[in-house]
Amino acid sequence: MLLRSSAELSAFRLLVLATVVEQQGFSAAAGQLELSQPSVSFHIRALERAFGTKLVIYQNRRVELTAEGEVVYASAKSILRELDELDDAVHKLLTAQAGSLRMGASINFEQAYFFARVIGPFRERHPAVRLSIQYGHSYQLAELVAQRDIDLAYVLDIHLPAGVQYEPLHQADFVFLAAPEHPLACQQAVDPDEIAAAGLITAPQESAEWAAYAGLLRRSGLSQPRIAIEIDGIQARVLAARAGMGILGAFLPSYTLESDLQPLTVLRLTSSRASAGFGIVTASGREPSVLTARFVEWLRAVAAAGPPSHQAAGLP
Repeated sequence: MLLRSSAELSAFRLLVLATVVEQQGFSAAAGQLELSQPSVSFHIRALERAFGTKLVIYQNRRVELTAEGEVVYASAKSILRELDELDDAVHKLLTAQAGSLRMGASINFEQAYFFARVIGPFRERHPAVRLSIQYGHSYQLAELVAQRDIDLAYVLDIHLPAGVQYEPLHQADFVFLAAPEHPLACQQAVDPDEIAAAGLITAPQESAEWAAYAGLLRRSGLSQPRIAIEIDGIQARVLAARAGMGILGAFLPSYTLESDLQPLTVLRLTSSRASAGFGIVTASGREPSVLTARFVEWLRAVAAAGPPSHQAAGLP
């Protein structure tokens, strides 16, 4: 019977039935739904044809449901409630208020400032969004984007694999950090040769990031630095620097302050700082989801707004 009568069924007609019951009359329901009374009657009769039975009777100046009508009304309320929830869920997805976002972040951003300046404020604006962050080396993260394992990656500007596109976002100064108790931390200015002699805490020389790291050291005036310890992972390198095991090279993005790197001290070089570009990697030939596009828009806004003193006026 359902296949024969499915043309008579619709969510709107279930809404008409529910409104007739709740408004206790065809005329009142018509006013509520902004329909004519004959139109309301038409939709009720169509439902009754679909189920092959009377659903509504009018007696003693009241709308009464038959036994079958009670069953249909209860189901109608459940269906309408689920449709409302579905509509709300889709609306949230379309407006980036909910959903899941899988992002990759360069290992260089495994820092407190990244959560304070980027992730935390985004979560405040999108509390229902489930955010998954995977740290790694830039090329490896770009490969994950190409394979559709993550939605986007925030990485160092390096050679990237096929299947992705790169959008430059900002420059980041390459700075040298030391524990406050380190002898170089007390100096007004530090020569690159002093840093080279003190010993560096670096990424392993066989790692994927070493070539870019070594280039930054050269541009900072350290052609042959002494390596004190090699560690894969920025947080481990930060802990080693705090323990006074050497000097750490790290990035200071455009939206951070030197104070964001505390308790480590930024050394004042006699030479100019080197810098590197960072940007966003997304899959080529693929329309990003609304949520991915919203996060990309957020990263652009953070980068454009600059350090915290300027962000209040610059962020949406």
